Amino acid sequence: SMGPRVLFEDYRKAEAKLLEMTEPEALEPLALALYGNQIRWRGTFIKVARQFARSGHEQAVNFLSEIAVLDPRAELRTQARSAVLHPDTPRHPERLRHLLSHSDEAEVRSRAAAMLATLRDRQAMSIMIEKLVTEERRLVAQEPEGPRVGMANSGITASNNSVVDMSRESTVTTTTPNGTYSNKITLPTVRGTTVNTSVLGGSEQKATTSWKTVRVAHPQILHALRTLSGRSFGYDQAAWRKWLSQQSDLATPAE
Repeated sequence: SMGPRVLFEDYRKAEAKLLEMTEPEALEPLALALYGNQIRWRGTFIKVARQFARSGHEQAVNFLSEIAVLDPRAELRTQARSAVLHPDTPRHPERLRHLLSHSDEAEVRSRAAAMLATLRDRQAMSIMIEKLVTEERRLVAQEPEGPRVGMANSGITASNNSVVDMSRESTVTTTTPNGTYSNKITLPTVRGTTVNTSVLGGSEQKATTSWKTVRVAHPQILHALRTLSGRSFGYDQAAWRKWLSQQSDLATPAE
């Protein structure tokens, strides 16, 4: 019964030593070493990165920003998000803007937009407008075709047996000026060519996949835009663009 407790104590001691590190050069090697399949060690890295972030390390903020929107575990995303949004953490929203702009996953973009809204990053609004309604490919149906029929690779065999049937004899009579002659001859019978084939039946079916392009509205991004602007133009991207162009203090951020 002492085994798990001992292992837990060993883990806590190791974590405490990691949290004592203050050299900025140690952050990236720690990310490579800790941020793997083990959820516990990913949590430890978030604690380490949080300390570096509060001391002004921009790369630590970037690591935490990525974890907050990309990690598959909700509890780890929450921990990283809290670290990024903490008042003592310097504001570095560039990585979140990049994820909002370039991620192929709508959920990732929505998480990034929500954090940017909480950070009051109005410079990200131009990206939000472009991602407010997107065109995406959606699977419509997979229709199976008819049964597949074909020849087996080694299923065709042929034989051509020219075997003479010696039992079929006939007498031929020929009359000449010198007399009449008779002779027995054999009438050969050639057996025909035999062809055997193996056919593959309907054990396999081929599916035809159909896709269509649809326009998808993203309510979380709309909420972020409303939070930052105090306006509500719905999903009318043209109206949002027009309003943004009239805001002299909002230049399009470099991605």
